[in-house]
Formats: sequence, C-alpha cells, structure tokens
Amino acid sequence: MSESDEIELWCWVLGDPYERVFSVTIKRSASIQDLKKAIKGEKQSFTGVDADSIDLYKFQLPLKDFKDHAQSIDLANGEKLKSFEEVLFYWVEAPGEVLSMILPRPAGKGFAKLQSLLDAQHPEHNFDDYVSSDVLATKAAFLRDQKAELETKVVDDGLVLQLELSCQPPSADVVVEDRIVGDGDVVDDDVDNTHEAMAIFPYTFQYMDLTDLQLKEVLCVPKLMLFRNDYVTMIDIFNKREKGTKGSAVFSGQPGIGKTCMLYYILILCIILGRPIVFQDIFGKVFVIGTTVLPLGTPGISIDAEDVLALVDADNVACQPDDYLLNHKQYRILLTSPPKPQNHRKWLHQIVGPRATSMMDLWSREELVVASLLLEREDITPKRLQEASRICGNIPRECFSAAVSPDALQDAEKTIKGAIKNSNNLSDAFRRVSVGGETVIHRIFQIRPSSERRLWIDCFVEPVSDWSFLELLDELYQ
Repeated sequence: MSESDEIELWCWVLGDPYERVFSVTIKRSASIQDLKKAIKGEKQSFTGVDADSIDLYKFQLPLKDFKDHAQSIDLANGEKLKSFEEVLFYWVEAPGEVLSMILPRPAGKGFAKLQSLLDAQHPEHNFDDYVSSDVLATKAAFLRDQKAELETKVVDDGLVLQLELSCQPPSADVVVEDRIVGDGDVVDDDVDNTHEAMAIFPYTFQYMDLTDLQLKEVLCVPKLMLFRNDYVTMIDIFNKREKGTKGSAVFSGQPGIGKTCMLYYILILCIILGRPIVFQDIFGKVFVIGTTVLPLGTPGISIDAEDVLALVDADNVACQPDDYLLNHKQYRILLTSPPKPQNHRKWLHQIVGPRATSMMDLWSREELVVASLLLEREDITPKRLQEASRICGNIPRECFSAAVSPDALQDAEKTIKGAIKNSNNLSDAFRRVSVGGETVIHRIFQIRPSSERRLWIDCFVEPVSDWSFLELLDELYQ
C-alpha cells in the first residue's frame, strides 16, 4: 500500500489532559465505522466499548495552540461524523499537525445503568424546575452490585490504622482536569455536562457504606462516605508524630470538605478491628471504647497503653479536648475542626507546641463529580452540579446544597453576594478566613495548603470560584 492511500489523523478524548493527543493511520477509502474501530484499538480506555457507541467530531485545531483551547472546547462547534461515510468524504488531503477529531468518552455500563435507574425512579429529574429527591437507597444498592471484589489488608505502621487495596486505581485515561467556567460558557447543555461525568470513568474509589447499620442516632456524616486520597496524606502526617500527648495535632481546613468524615472513618475502623480508642463527640461527651462503649466517668474505666488514640470532633461549641484527655499523657489527641481563632488553640500551644496544626486539601473535580453522582443522598444531575459549582466552587457541602433546586441555587448566589457586600475591609475578610470569623466568609473564600508540609501557617486564601471573584471585583469597583 502506498503512503498516499493512508491518512494520519490526530485525535483527543474530551476531558483528557491536553498532552494526551494520539494519532491513528487509516485508509482514505475506509468508512468512519472502521475509523471508530481503529480508535478503539488505539485507546486502552475504550476496551470493551462498542465501536457503534463512539461519537466522532471533526475539528481543525493546530496542535501547537491546542493547550490554550483544551479546557474551553464545545463539541457543538465540531462536525459530527456519519458512520456510513468514507474518511475521504471528510478529509480529501492529510490535515498535518492539526487536531482533527475530538470524541467524548462513552459512559460505562455501570454509569448508564445508574442513570437508567434514576430516570425510572424520577422521570422528571432532568427538568429545569426539578427539586432533588432522596435516592440514597437506589445508589447504595447499585454500588453494592458494582463494587470490585478486592482484597484489603490492614496497614498497621502507626497509631492510626489504614486499609490498603490489593490494586491501584487505573492511571490510564481516567484524569479530568478542572474546568474553569467563564461567563461566556454555556452551562445548560445536558450533553456537555454528561460528557464531563463520562470522562472520569473508569474511576476507582473507596467509600464506607453505613446504610445497613441499625443506627439509633443520626450521624453528622453521609451514610455513603467517600474515602478521600487526601486522608492517607493526613493520617501519615499524624502517625509520624511522637507518642502520647506531645504528639497531638489539629486537622483543619475549609468547612465542608470532609474533616469530620475522616475522623469517623478512623473511629469506625478502630471499632471494627478492636483497637481501643477514646472519642469526644460534637457535644463534648467523651466515650471510652474497647470491648464495650462506656461514657467517661464510669467506675473502673481506663485504657492502659503507652500511646492511646483520642479522637475529638470539635465542629461545634466544644472546640477543645476535655480536661480528662489533657491530663493523661498517654493520650495522643487528633482534633478536627473548621478554622478557629488562636484562643481556641491555647491548649495546643501550651501542651504540644507550635506547628501542630495541619491543613486538609480541597476536593478535586473528580471527587466532586463521583461523590455527587454516586454517593450523595440527593439526586444531583451533571447539569445541576455544573451550575452549582460555577457559583460555589468544588466545596461539596455548599455545592451539593445549591444543586438540589433552582431556588437553592439562587439562595447560594444571594448568600455570596450578600457576604461580599458586607465585607467592607477585604484584608480583614482574608484574615478571618484563616482564624475563624463568620461562617459566611467561607462562602466567598476558600483556604488550602500551599505546600506538601500542610502547615497552617503556610495556608493560601483564594475565591471559591471565578464567579465569586468577578462578583468581588464588581463590588470593589463600585
């Protein structure tokens, strides 16, 4: 076969990093259906996907400039290829160093099955005026059917135990970059929003299912609880600290990103594995947990060990450990809380010392999409998620709350705009983000670590979204 009978086409899967362009070489006389089969053979992530389900869109984007446009590409601006046509119909000549085709990643069977279940349960859930419903039971049952049968082992290399999977999450073709949505972007395109969700899968994640437990009390954590990869980093930081009270630490960060969830994950794992532990709940009540669970003050209760884990949920008025914990030198305290003023951390500075407060990182876009589609109690559609995250950023608590209905989204907008108008002193508002202040401040700004050390003194403050930043600028210019 002569070279003139073949043509090389550069392709890209929507949602991939821009550098993951790839080329396919095919006969000019081949059909577009044959081209789909060639692409399927080239891309590992399309293994098991029917060629018929692959959609191809023709573009003319110079590869040298592709990086600048990758995050703003809209498939509606391309020409959808017809399977029965020949390659020659669309490309008479070889396009050269040009991105010629963009294809959305097809939804996996699992994703399509869940969407089908939700459609059947609430046929109106894609309507603009739909108010999200409770679909927790449907999602929990679906996940139990889909979960991989992977072996786990307990990693016991520190005070806090961890579970390790027998395999690593797939690394090829599963990454989706954060997309910055500007005022000119269209966010009401259902197809475009679904592509973002599809681009993430296949995606391996861990979660804790609490739906089958006969709980007498309502927990302050989701019943389908995502185990974030960031928890591994934070637990490693704590495990490397010295034994006893001197190794105590505070984990803080942006409100609503899962600090309490991490605490309850550790607590539940310790109970399952029979590891003695002390727990102080959000109301300040302390429980000693061993073979039984008894409140502090019960006669004869003690935990005799050199290094005992004490978990403190300080996401309320009770924002420091009980004196009982501070008076026992063998208790290594792990306290989680939102940002607090220095006077709330006096115990930490006096007993433990400086550099004992670490910061949890913000959620990735992948985590937000996966949690909203698979773990969130409410039925949040990709379109609603996109609209809410444009306003609230990738903060799950605020984003999911805003995504339940059109009224909830409007309320979120009003809350942020109101907070901006009430922030007369911008530098003071920035300061209050890191030291506590009003909760509403965190609707405008988010706080994250600026280095791998995760120290609170190195925190970085920024607007929660491009939208909030532009609203802030408008207020400053007035």
